[in-house]
Amino acid sequence: LRTAEAQTGFGLRALTVASRNDGDAKNPTKLITLAEPLDPAVKITAAAATDRIKAHWHPYHEALKGLLHASHVEFGQAVLVDCHSMPHEAIESHARPGNLRPDVVLGDRFGAAAGREVTEMIEAAFRDAGLRVARNSPFAGAYIAQAYGRPSRRQHVVQVEIDRALYMNEDTIEPRADFDQFQALMTGVVAQIASYGQAQMPLAAE
Repeated sequence: LRTAEAQTGFGLRALTVASRNDGDAKNPTKLITLAEPLDPAVKITAAAATDRIKAHWHPYHEALKGLLHASHVEFGQAVLVDCHSMPHEAIESHARPGNLRPDVVLGDRFGAAAGREVTEMIEAAFRDAGLRVARNSPFAGAYIAQAYGRPSRRQHVVQVEIDRALYMNEDTIEPRADFDQFQALMTGVVAQIASYGQAQMPLAAE
């Protein structure tokens, strides 16, 4: 039986693999993510870690590269929105005195991973939904932004960090009573970004 933490995604090891998607010529690969319990008391061996990198990490990134390349070929550019959640305390420790804490932090590596117009478009979608947005602090963009963000080649990556306290109780690891409302709000944000993308710069991946 899975614990409440496992049911919400905590304490799980994500297994992401790529497979052929022969039914859709425009999307030759698809990403499949599974999850299995991870026991923090059990350390894996170096050989097991290497096997996981070969079996999951490399296939994931090969698939991601393929999606970005296909989008670039078809549309002339690609935008990747790399979504994460952040603990509320991460924002508390970086908030400036007298300023409201941001709900969302966008990371474009200070312009090195995405063009200004792309970051502004994504920021506008969150702000239009009534969310407070900061850029690059305390999260400027991790591996995916660094590895794939090439705005000079019209390949843009923006990392999105969303405060977990907006949708869950971090002490009990349970959804807030207003989870459905926040889910609807985020659906609107995604729709606005995709709407802009369809007209200007279609998204390669989310």
